[in-house]
Amino acid sequence: MKISNTIKIFAPRTVNRRITVSLVLVALVPVCILGFKIYQVAWDNAWREITEKHQLLAENLASPISIYISNNKKIVQMLGNYIEENQLNKLVNGVKWENNRNEYFDQTHLLMGNFRSLSLIDKEGELIYCTDNRYHNTQNVDFTKSKSFTQTVATGKPYTSGIEPSIFNKNPTILITQPILDLSGKISQVIIAELNIDTIEKLRKGIKFGKKGHSAIVDQFGTVVAHPNPEWMTIMKSLAHLNVVKNMLNEKTGVIEFYSPFLKENMVAGYTSVPGIKWGIMVPQPKSEVEEHVNNILHTHLWWAMFGICLAIGLGLFLTRWINTPLRKLQSSAIQMVENNGVGRLPALPSSSPQEIRVLRDALNNLLDNLQHSRKEFEDLSHSLKQKVKDATTELRDANIRLNHLASIDHLTQLANRRTFEANLEKSYLSKRDTDNFISILLIDVDNFKYINDTWGHAAGDAVLISLANIFNEHTRQEDLAARYAGDEFVIKMSCNQEISKERAIEIIDKIHAHNFTWKNQSIEVTISIGLICVKPEETTPISMILQKADEALYKAKMEGRDKLVQLVI
Repeated sequence: MKISNTIKIFAPRTVNRRITVSLVLVALVPVCILGFKIYQVAWDNAWREITEKHQLLAENLASPISIYISNNKKIVQMLGNYIEENQLNKLVNGVKWENNRNEYFDQTHLLMGNFRSLSLIDKEGELIYCTDNRYHNTQNVDFTKSKSFTQTVATGKPYTSGIEPSIFNKNPTILITQPILDLSGKISQVIIAELNIDTIEKLRKGIKFGKKGHSAIVDQFGTVVAHPNPEWMTIMKSLAHLNVVKNMLNEKTGVIEFYSPFLKENMVAGYTSVPGIKWGIMVPQPKSEVEEHVNNILHTHLWWAMFGICLAIGLGLFLTRWINTPLRKLQSSAIQMVENNGVGRLPALPSSSPQEIRVLRDALNNLLDNLQHSRKEFEDLSHSLKQKVKDATTELRDANIRLNHLASIDHLTQLANRRTFEANLEKSYLSKRDTDNFISILLIDVDNFKYINDTWGHAAGDAVLISLANIFNEHTRQEDLAARYAGDEFVIKMSCNQEISKERAIEIIDKIHAHNFTWKNQSIEVTISIGLICVKPEETTPISMILQKADEALYKAKMEGRDKLVQLVI
C-alpha cells in the first residue's frame, strides 16, 4: 500500500515536471543567447552610427566656420592694405582722404554685413573712426586694455581673438585686428573689427536631432562661442575642463563619452577641431537616447521570448498528459497486481502507443519549427534595422559629397571657387619645391564690368561671366586650374614657364577679342586685363607674395589702359 501511494503521488508529477522544464529550457537557452547577440549587435550599430553621423556632422560644420573666419580676416586685411596704400594721399578720387577712408570703412561694414563695428585706432589707443555712430564719442573705452590691441601693437601682426567682451558694450564678440604700417615699417594705426557671432550661432542651430541632440562650438581657449544655452553664451562660460573640449583644443577628432553640466547627464559626442583657428566643434547626444534605441530592440526580443516560453509550457503540459495516459493505465494495473499479490495481467497497450511516440517526435519538430520561426523573425528584424542604418548612412554620405562639391565650385560659372583654388595652389606649390618646374598665375579682371551690368542688366553680366569661364576652361590643361576669384575676377594656375604662360595669356586675350558676346541679339564689347606672375617654388617665396604680385600686375594693367597683359617678376 505504501509503495502504491508513492507511485501514485510522485511518478506523474516527476514526469510532468521534467518534460515541462526541459521544453522551457529548450526554448529559453537559444532565446537568451540570441538576445545577448542582438544586444551586442545593436550597440555596435549604434556606435557605428554615432561615428558616421555625429563625427561627420562636426567635421562638416568646421568647414563653413573656418571659411567664415578666414574670409572676414581677409576683408580686414584688405581694408588695412587700402589705408597703407593711400595714407600719404591728401585726396583720393578728388575727395579728402579722411572722408574717403571713412566712407570706405562704412561701405565695407554695410556690404559685408558680418561686422558689428569697424574701428580705426592710433597706436596710443585713441579712437580715430568707428563705423557705429554710437561709439564716436565714447569716453570710457580704453583700447590699451584690450588684449587684441596690445597683442597687435606688440607683435606688429594681425590677431584673431577668441570669444571675449566687446570693447564698447561688453557683449560677446570676436575681435580681428590688423596693423597699419607707416613708410618706415612701424605701426601707426590698428584696425579693430568686431565680428558678428550670430552667423556662427545660426550654423550651430542647423544641427539638431533626436530629443536633445545638438551641437556646440568653443574657441581656442575652450570658451563657449555658440551653444543651445544662451546664458552660457552671454557669460562666455569656459568649458576647458571637459575632456571632450581638451581633445578638441589639442586638434583631435573622434567620438567620446562625457558628463554634460548643461543637460546633467552622460553624453556621447562626435567632435573635431576647426582648422586654422583651433576652435572646437562637438555634436553630443544623451547616451540615454542611444540606450533607449538599443533597449527598444531588446524589449521586442523579450516579448518574442515570452511568447516562445508560454508556447513551450503549453506544449509541455499537453505532451505530458498525452504520454502519461498509457502510463497511468499501466500504473493502475500494476497497483491492482500488487494488491492481489501479483495475480493479474498487464493490459495490452493500445495499438496507438507507437504512434504516440511518432506524435511526440512530430510535436518536438513543431516546437523546433516554432523556435526557428521566432529566430527568423528576430533575424529579419535585425536585418531591417541594419538596412535602415545603412540607408541612412548612404544618404548622409551622398549629402556630404554634394555639400563638398557645392563648397568647392562657384555656382554661376561652375569653375573652382577661391577657397579651392588657394588650396590647390598651396598643394602644387609644396609639391614642386626643389624641382625645376615653374608655376604661373594669371589674375584676370573683366574691364568695365560695372558698365555691362548697368547697361544690359545683371543677367547679361552673368552670361558674360559664364562665357568667359568657358573660354578659360578651353585654355587650361590637365595640371592647370581656372577659378572665379571674386565678383568679376578670375585666376588661372598654369604649370609652365614664363614664355609659355605669356603666349597662352595672349591666346586667351585674342580668343576673347574674336568671341562674339551677345545678349538679346545685341553685341557686348568685352575685354580683360591680365596680371601675370611666374615663379619657381621656393621656401623663401610665400604664396601670399605671389598672389600680391599678381594683383599688382593686374592693377598696373588697369592703370595702363586695360585690355592688356602685364607681367611682373619676383
